[in-house]
Amino acid sequence: RLMPNNVSVHHNLACLIHTRACIEQSKGETKQALIYIKEAEGYFEQAIQLDANTAVCTEYAQFLWKNRVECESKKIVALLQQAIGLKQMEKGLS
Repeated sequence: RLMPNNVSVHHNLACLIHTRACIEQSKGETKQALIYIKEAEGYFEQAIQLDANTAVCTEYAQFLWKNRVECESKKIVALLQQAIGLKQMEKGLS
């Protein structure tokens, strides 16, 4: 793996693979799209573990909502609340 502890690498890979899943879905390749969605979810999870920053939290929540990944809506709400909290902290520091 390239740079296993770099949140940007995991975040960007998650977004890239999610884009690939969308392309496969648009071609009717549902099975392959689901494989990519699962892979993207793994990269989002790794990014969150490394640094749950505003961008990662927000995009992961959007990813979960869009793909209706099996999780409770509580996880999506928690990610968005965390992003809001982080944003408010950033404003307070500036």
